[in-house]
Amino acid sequence: MTSQDGGQAPDTSSDDDEAASGITPLNTPAGSDDDDSASTHASNGASASGTHDERRLIMLGFGVALIGAIIGGGFSYLGAWHQSRTQLEAQEAQGREDRKKEDREKRAEVYEDFLGAADVFAVKTNGIITDCKDGKCSPNWHAWQTSRAEYQGALNQVWVYGSDQAVTQTGRVSAALPKSLWEPSADELHLTFESANFRAAYQGFQSLMCRELPASPRTAC
Repeated sequence: MTSQDGGQAPDTSSDDDEAASGITPLNTPAGSDDDDSASTHASNGASASGTHDERRLIMLGFGVALIGAIIGGGFSYLGAWHQSRTQLEAQEAQGREDRKKEDREKRAEVYEDFLGAADVFAVKTNGIITDCKDGKCSPNWHAWQTSRAEYQGALNQVWVYGSDQAVTQTGRVSAALPKSLWEPSADELHLTFESANFRAAYQGFQSLMCRELPASPRTAC
């Protein structure tokens, strides 16, 4: 441009152009903000989904571990209970065997005493009967009374500790002997002794002892 005084006016267009050209446009594609926002949301969503899946896996693992612990504990309890029950049954079985052994030992003592007393009572009775056939004997009354009392005491022990079969067998032995609870006077000595029946009953009681007393009885018993 030319001023009125013939001078040239300063050219400002270049500065404006340069100023204008100095503004650098943001080369941002349309919709880029929305895309970034969508990407952020997608990223956040993926992260949240991943975290949720991880939590599910952790909870699943915890649940499996808990179930395993419960099952393992249950099997441990069952194993301990079974072992305890087995030990208890073994103790009970041993207790029964011990009681049976004690019963056999006690019965052996009682049965032997009974046969011994029966034998003495039979001998004393038979001796009085044999020696006094002519009615002129002087029997040992005290010895006979003693044998009678001892037989009755042994008989009582069988009634307490013996088996039903043993008690029945004692009745057969007693039937061949004078009454053990009878206390006659010296003038009433009318004694009877069935020697054959006594011998058979005595042997029958021996057979019963052979069956009951040993832990493993002989077949012949």
